[in-house]
Amino acid sequence: MPSTGAARALRRALPWLLLVGALAWGLGSYALLDPDEGRNGEVAREMSAGGDFVLPRLDGLPYLDKPVLYFAADALCQRLLGAGETAARLPSLLFALATASLTGWFGGRMFGRRARPIAAVAALAAPLPIAFARTVIFDSALTFFMVLALCAFYLAVAARAARRGYLGWTALAWAAIGLGVLTKGPVALAVPLLAAAPYAIFRRASRAVWHPLGPLLLALCVGPWVWAMSRRVPEFLHYALFTETWQRVTTTEMNREGPLWFFIPCLLAGALPWSVLALAGWRRSLSPRGADRQLPAGNAEPGDWRQRDRPVGSTEVGDQRQRDRFAGSAESGDHRQRDRPAGGAPAGGWWDRGVDSPRLYLALWVVLPFLLFSLSHSKRPQYILPLLPAVAIMAAKVWVDGESDAGAIPGASAAGWTWLGLAVLCAAGPAVLIRVHFARLAHATLLSPTLLGLAAAFLAGAILVLLATRGAGRGGDGPRRGKAEDRDPNAVRPGSGTRTNATGVRSGTRTGTVLLLVGLVLPMAALPALLLPLLGEIGDHRSSRAAAAAIAPRLAPGAEVVAIHSFPPSLPFYLRRTLLVASPRGRELTSNYVIAYFPKWLAADPRLTPLRPAEWWRGALATCDHPLVFVTWADDAANRATLAAAGLPLIVANDRMAAYGPCTAPDPRRP
Repeated sequence: MPSTGAARALRRALPWLLLVGALAWGLGSYALLDPDEGRNGEVAREMSAGGDFVLPRLDGLPYLDKPVLYFAADALCQRLLGAGETAARLPSLLFALATASLTGWFGGRMFGRRARPIAAVAALAAPLPIAFARTVIFDSALTFFMVLALCAFYLAVAARAARRGYLGWTALAWAAIGLGVLTKGPVALAVPLLAAAPYAIFRRASRAVWHPLGPLLLALCVGPWVWAMSRRVPEFLHYALFTETWQRVTTTEMNREGPLWFFIPCLLAGALPWSVLALAGWRRSLSPRGADRQLPAGNAEPGDWRQRDRPVGSTEVGDQRQRDRFAGSAESGDHRQRDRPAGGAPAGGWWDRGVDSPRLYLALWVVLPFLLFSLSHSKRPQYILPLLPAVAIMAAKVWVDGESDAGAIPGASAAGWTWLGLAVLCAAGPAVLIRVHFARLAHATLLSPTLLGLAAAFLAGAILVLLATRGAGRGGDGPRRGKAEDRDPNAVRPGSGTRTNATGVRSGTRTGTVLLLVGLVLPMAALPALLLPLLGEIGDHRSSRAAAAAIAPRLAPGAEVVAIHSFPPSLPFYLRRTLLVASPRGRELTSNYVIAYFPKWLAADPRLTPLRPAEWWRGALATCDHPLVFVTWADDAANRATLAAAGLPLIVANDRMAAYGPCTAPDPRRP
């Protein structure tokens, strides 16, 4: 009946809807945080207001530190929804959801239909994806395009190895790389190729990666924008390739250094709890599974790789081709079948050593880019965000293998104890952090209740996970396979009334599996709501929203705002106007391009640049030929004293900035 189908679809979609709702909760309820969110939101606002979707601008100056695509997406959202926090953060959220959906689909292509929901949830319900899905920054968009390229390259190589049409997947991969380059630069080229190129060599299908059509599509994606930018800003190409890319990777010029091991805790903690599952079960999952090698006829789920890849008419339990196939061979014409000597007998080649192509690809996806980022001089936690979908798919495979063995999910108990340890740390956090970082956290009065709320969420998750693993009756992470009824995939457990089907999921343990998944996801789903009050408090401290609300009523028509040796990045966003900036070197704008080419723009026509000499503001204050509001940092005592001595009223002052004015023209009748 249609109603039954609709109810079933609703039940399947409900967990996803709840997770997405939790992730989007309060997306626009706190201010943009300086410097990154304020600056990126302002670039997008100026693009939306000016209608120039080619050249990003910050305070009216070219902003060449990042390419155009993310700013354009953000500008479109602001044009549709109005300039505000929700519109500014929405693109990151949408790209994160798209990445999770793509990860789930690809996990299903690799390891069967049962891996899809676990891979999708794991790609979304982890600290790093959640944090950057709610931040006005490029990395969620970049991750989507990188993951799309990596998925397409894998499918292109598989098709090429099977002597089937592959060009469509190759074209999609290179187009995704092009869009990634337009999002954050050449790093979008490096990461997919680091995994795909050696994998293609391994599969003897390098042309699937290096077909001439691919680089041509990349040039068609990137070339027109590069040409347009070079015409408008002649130094663009040199700056983008040398300063923003080469120096960032090979030198300390960008001040983003970190130790060689910097990304190890970032990867392990950023992918929790799925990194625990992947580490605990992935080595065990490397060997071919008994259920993978031999699947009884008629028991595969629709779309399952084992059923999809079985040759037409092959239904025997003992089918030689089915018995010889390794787990995870998602593509027909697998290289292990194609390269095996006639007669099906192994000849001691590399296929006989148990090398499994899907797992190899996931390993390359994680390891090689991880090494690249670790060797780079520029380090930020979000750089490894594109690696987390591979961890999610690994965890999904471990999960499916655990279900297939009718035992506990490998690593589940360890994940439960991890949640318990985090609960203890969060509960102890208020006393410890205030003693260690009291000065820096003095304004965060909501830190203690937030940590206690997180402790409660982690504790609830730990209880659910440990109850689920204890209920599995296995006494650990690994299943016990000693009894005959455990070894028989279709045996009925005496006294239990449950039967294990070919997918390895016992009807009697379905509740335990759901309980385990809820326990793993619950603390992550609760993060946005629990952190919301604290982020609101931090936003009041690290944003110019309140200051802009005080300044805006003082700005008469024709008035201007002058930033004295300062530039609060979110102030122009909330004032909906650019600022004049009196600066010695332009560092206040937090743009490497502006710093590098400051003399050029300082000497430009004043109608084309907001930059002014460092002491220009003093003459402007003295003459005041039109209304001016002056902004300076709160700790700039000397300039604040000068403004106060000139008789300017104080508009607003907080622990970040102060604003005075507006000034009035001097009375010409006074001597």
